[in-house]
Amino acid sequence: MADSTTVVLWKSQAAQKAFGVWYFLTFYVVVLVIFIFCYWRILLVIRRQARLMAAHAEPAAASRSAGQSTQIQTNVINTGTTTTRSSRCCMW
Repeated sequence: MADSTTVVLWKSQAAQKAFGVWYFLTFYVVVLVIFIFCYWRILLVIRRQARLMAAHAEPAAASRSAGQSTQIQTNVINTGTTTTRSSRCCMW
């Protein structure tokens, strides 16, 4: 029965290091940046929507709306942080 491990022979140490850097950037940093960018955009949309809703709300309801908006923003930040941390752990 043949061994199923794959051995990659590098022509030079520099080629092996270049591949390691490329692999790390491609499969770790780029994915992390995409997560951060997407959740940042979601947070910006929520803030904009909260400002619009507060502008149309009655003065008494504005304080309730601001508190609710802050809670929504906190939930989005927590979700984004948890998702990003989980994906980072799974990548390693």
